[in-house]
Amino acid sequence: MNRRKIVLTLIATLLIGFMLGFFTSGRLVNKRIHHKRLMMTQPDAEKEMLITSLKLSDEQVVQISPTLDSALAVQIKMREQDHQDMRKSRRAMMDEVKALLTVEQLKLFRDLELRRQKNGPRGPGPE
Repeated sequence: MNRRKIVLTLIATLLIGFMLGFFTSGRLVNKRIHHKRLMMTQPDAEKEMLITSLKLSDEQVVQISPTLDSALAVQIKMREQDHQDMRKSRRAMMDEVKALLTVEQLKLFRDLELRRQKNGPRGPGPE
């Protein structure tokens, strides 16, 4: 009887550990993704990260700043254009799919679209 309690306690401890590890890992990955997204949308944040990571001197910062400013601005414009192209492509694909759907499937499709509009393109945000 006493041995059974010890085994059950160990199993419960392991399960709790796995669950905590799983959720902690998810939060860490989410934080990294958020950081990368921030770097992609805010050139000043990426510039500061590069300056800090490379431990640039003040003189180097003055020399490198014009290059970073122009390159990062171009990258953001390219990213925005890619997003617009992707939206156009997706819209064309969905128009073709809708033409093949039944009335019931069209209702489901509209529900999905409404949910997507409500939650945004990436789904509901973190709670």
